[in-house]
Amino acid sequence: MKTPEPAAITLVPGPGPSAPFTSLLQRGFLLPCHQAVTIAGLLRDLPGLDRSYLESTAQTIFVNSTAVDSIGHILLPGDTVALSGAMPGLAGAIFRRGGRHRCLRSTAHPLPPGPLPDERFVTIKLFNRIAAERGKAILTRGILVRGHVLARFLESRQAHIRTRIRTIRIRDRRADFRELLTLARNTPLLHLRLDRTYH
Repeated sequence: MKTPEPAAITLVPGPGPSAPFTSLLQRGFLLPCHQAVTIAGLLRDLPGLDRSYLESTAQTIFVNSTAVDSIGHILLPGDTVALSGAMPGLAGAIFRRGGRHRCLRSTAHPLPPGPLPDERFVTIKLFNRIAAERGKAILTRGILVRGHVLARFLESRQAHIRTRIRTIRIRDRRADFRELLTLARNTPLLHLRLDRTYH
């Protein structure tokens, strides 16, 4: 049975910074993944997340809530990856890739051999500097996001987000915020993009 195409949403923000929208990336977006792949290999096609940038800027990486030290770490379908710039304080020192205090953290345990999890995606979460520097380009290209994730994001920042959106288009048809929220609440997968040129 063929999987339905995700509903396409285009948001045209008004003037101002993209921060209200890039914070959505902290909640997680999806990248298709059907077999084992490295972190660097999975992210290489996203705007600005090439190997050089990841090596220099992704100072903290979590895979399924466990810190890892290499962008060559192997991911499987169903995994969740969180990337952050340098974190402050002792926590930052403990979880920093290759840091001298990494011995104080728990270590990742490889999964035993067997079939891959029944998932089609890896969830990506971007924080602080990485979201600020690369979020706008990623959102302009477009992301795949679970409907309930988008719904909770919109609900939690509703007043602020509503004032920042100039135009909403769903499947290339103008819509209002209520329609957007209803769609997010009732649709498993959505394709969301920002477009500053579409009025």
